[in-house]
Formats: sequence, C-alpha cells, structure tokens
Amino acid sequence: MKYAGFTTRLQEQGIIGGMVRNNFGIENGKLIVSGDVGNSFLHRRMAATGAPEQMPPVTRNLHVKETLDLI
Repeated sequence: MKYAGFTTRLQEQGIIGGMVRNNFGIENGKLIVSGDVGNSFLHRRMAATGAPEQMPPVTRNLHVKETLDLI
C-alpha cells in the first residue's frame, strides 16, 4: 500500500481495491471494495470483536455503529 495521508490523492493511496495479506477466506476481497462491504476488509475488521480479525486486536472490543455506517 502506498502512503495514505491527507495530502495524497485517494486514487494514489492504494486503498480502494487494495490487496490484503490475509483474506480470512474471502475470495476477491480487497481493502475497500466500493459499494460492497461484504468484500471490504476494512469494514469487516472494524466490525469484528474477536480474534483474529478484530482491529486493533488489543485495545478494542466493541464497534461503533455510526463509524461502520460511515465506512
């Protein structure tokens, strides 16, 4: 993944359609799939409350519905 800072254009960040290291059994999954939360790993990991998918794995055990709706 390229740098995903505020000054980097979204198309250049490599987030939308970006590859993931572990697909957790979902074929064709990407970091963010526009319009498809089922194949979007960012959404999936943010919504997870258990290992190994939970993000971040140490300090978080509940998700915030408003945040997930935004993503």
